[in-house]
Amino acid sequence: MRNEDKKKFRYEIIRRAAEVFALSDRETETLANKAGLSTLGREDFTEILRGTIASRRISQHLLLGQADVTERMFEYIKKGKRPTKETLIAIAISLDLETEMIQELLRQAGYILSSSLPNDMVILFYLREGQYRGHRAVLTDINITLSDLELPLRDEESAMKPTVIWVSISYLGSFADKICEMHGC
Repeated sequence: MRNEDKKKFRYEIIRRAAEVFALSDRETETLANKAGLSTLGREDFTEILRGTIASRRISQHLLLGQADVTERMFEYIKKGKRPTKETLIAIAISLDLETEMIQELLRQAGYILSSSLPNDMVILFYLREGQYRGHRAVLTDINITLSDLELPLRDEESAMKPTVIWVSISYLGSFADKICEMHGC
């Protein structure tokens, strides 16, 4: 199943759950957010992304190098196709966007960083703790941490299969301790 088909399938499950349980729009969005998705995606997302890139005044070559995105993928995006969540996160980090701006850009693409998904928790940790040491470094740190925690790396096939977990405060504490232990905080 293609990534786009998988995403449509996940949205369909969320839509059905909203119908069965008579969820409000807000409750449906919350449910989607738990799965790392957003029901607030916009059709004109590609134009929004182009505007965001243009406003940062960064060359395409430099952006693609920092985000580790291929020219072919970027052309795919420019043709109006939505990138994967992981690719969009790499681009947003490379654009040096604040966490809230990254979340908004993701939301407009139909995604969200969710504290219910282990991979997203790692990314949120690095974004919220302000551990930027350069774009390539933070993306490398994220991938090293994902690997150390035995979570799928960016663009792996299994990264498209979100595993929703219910996060307790004690889990978050031990998660942060593990990252600090790995990086000497």
